[in-house]
Amino acid sequence: MVKKKPHLKILFPLCLTVIVALVTVFVVRSYRENQREGKIMESYLTYTGSNPALDITFQYPPHWKPVESQGRTERYDDVQVMGPRNDEADFGTSVSVTVRPMGEEDASRLLSEYLKMIGKFSGFKVVKIEDSTIARKSAARGRYEYVLRLPYRHINARDVLMREETVFVTKPGKSYRLTFTSTADQFDEYLPVFHRMLKTFRFTN
Repeated sequence: MVKKKPHLKILFPLCLTVIVALVTVFVVRSYRENQREGKIMESYLTYTGSNPALDITFQYPPHWKPVESQGRTERYDDVQVMGPRNDEADFGTSVSVTVRPMGEEDASRLLSEYLKMIGKFSGFKVVKIEDSTIARKSAARGRYEYVLRLPYRHINARDVLMREETVFVTKPGKSYRLTFTSTADQFDEYLPVFHRMLKTFRFTN
């Protein structure tokens, strides 16, 4: 008769305990994120652009304010939805969509070029890059960090870690950049707003 080794008897329940613990952590995190999103998005509004170039719709919290703008020297159309401010840094969290005319570039190349451009910021670091799908179209998604001196032009300005997430999606003749911008310490709190924006983003034509 072959006896089981004592260390195997100990190892199996230990592995089982670790697996149960990991599953529990995942479930709790998912629940908390869903609760946070539900709290922020108890009611919401649908953005529809007054500018025909902003041929999009998406949802945002009722206490956030959309502001449309157009480029003067550059050709672009933009809507920035302003959210809560970080009083200490005097900086407002926001989500935005920037629409530009484009040639044959795909979303991945546009994201790569954009990251190179903002890579000049102090402390710039790419957190992750991944493929995505927005409004049933292929998209490129990136999260990154950089440092700004805030409040702007203030005698007591200090280095503040910023965190952004950007998604590029294209359709013939146009590119769309969807961006969530926040101080790093408020990023997770308002990330559900950006998730809702991405889930509800649609083209109107």
